[in-house]
Amino acid sequence: MNLKFLIEKLEESDVFKDFKKENPDAQLCAGFFILDFKEKREEQNLDYKIKDKIATFSLDPISLKGVEDILDKTKPLNELDTGIKIELEKAKQIIDEELVKNKISNRLEKIIAVLQMKDDKPVWNITCMLSGMKIMIVLIDAVEGKILKFENKSLFDLVRPMK
Repeated sequence: MNLKFLIEKLEESDVFKDFKKENPDAQLCAGFFILDFKEKREEQNLDYKIKDKIATFSLDPISLKGVEDILDKTKPLNELDTGIKIELEKAKQIIDEELVKNKISNRLEKIIAVLQMKDDKPVWNITCMLSGMKIMIVLIDAVEGKILKFENKSLFDLVRPMK
């Protein structure tokens, strides 16, 4: 996955050109990607901010999936800096290295990755589903490749028993 290629592919489509005519101020604000190794499938979406709404485009095939209200208007949704050096494949390599370094033997089954701005820089916000009901949350600087956050949890840590 090459972000610039995906953006060009979308922006050259008739679907996007029609959207841009109606929304000339729309700005790319996020990318949403799923790599499902178990089911052997991928999903690629790009999100564009239009005032207080988000338009989501699917990239395979190219289509406008929908336009939704921004749920949390207290957090600014900045235009995505597309000058990233760490593509999703490289982020996966960083995660694989972190698994080995932390002696985590659980198999990586799915990656849910969001590319977004955080503190004025593009960041990969990645949730990894691992075998054995494990979840790993990793934030990676999309320019420098540094791990900003690394959490390894069991799914059971996130589920609270009902009283």
